[in-house]
Amino acid sequence: MSGMLRRKLTYANVMSTIAVFGVLAGGSAYAAATIGAGDIKKNAVRSRHIITKAVSTAKLADGAVTGRKLADGAVGGSKLAAGIPRDIEIVSGSSLTNSADKSAQVACPAGKLAIGGGAASPSGGATGFVALTVSRPQRSESGPPPNIDGWFAQAIEVNGGSAQNWGIDVYAICARF
Repeated sequence: MSGMLRRKLTYANVMSTIAVFGVLAGGSAYAAATIGAGDIKKNAVRSRHIITKAVSTAKLADGAVTGRKLADGAVGGSKLAAGIPRDIEIVSGSSLTNSADKSAQVACPAGKLAIGGGAASPSGGATGFVALTVSRPQRSESGPPPNIDGWFAQAIEVNGGSAQNWGIDVYAICARF
C-alpha cells in the first residue's frame, strides 16, 4: 500500500484525469446545446413542464397570441373591461367671486378617478385682468396609484388688477375602471 502512495504523478496520469472530467462535464453541455426546438415532438412540452412565471409578456413575440389560439371563455368581459372607463360624469365647481388671487378644486365621487379636466377664468367679470396660472389633476394623499381624484386650478390678477369680482370655474371628468 505504501508503494502506491509513493508513486509520482506522471504527465499521462494528469492528462487522462483531466480528459475524464472533460468528457463527463462537457458531454451533457454538448447535448443541451445541440437539442433545438425542431428536436422536440409536438405537444411534448406541457404547462406542467414550464416553471411558474417562466413565460412572460416580454418573452412573447408580437402577434404570438391570437384570437384563434385562445380557448373558449379564456378571456371574459371583466378582463376586457378592466381598463375601460365607465360611469363617466363631469363634476364642476367654482371659487368665491371677489377681486383677489384665488384657487379652486373639485373632487370626483368616491370610487371614481379623474380622467381629464380643466378650468376657466375669469368668470363673472375682470376680462383682461386675470390669468389662469394652473390647471392640473389633483392627486389624493391616499390610495394606490393612479390616485388622481379631482382637478385643481389657480388664477391671479394681472395688468394692475381689477376692482370687478371674478372667479374660477373648475371641471373634472370622473370615471370608474
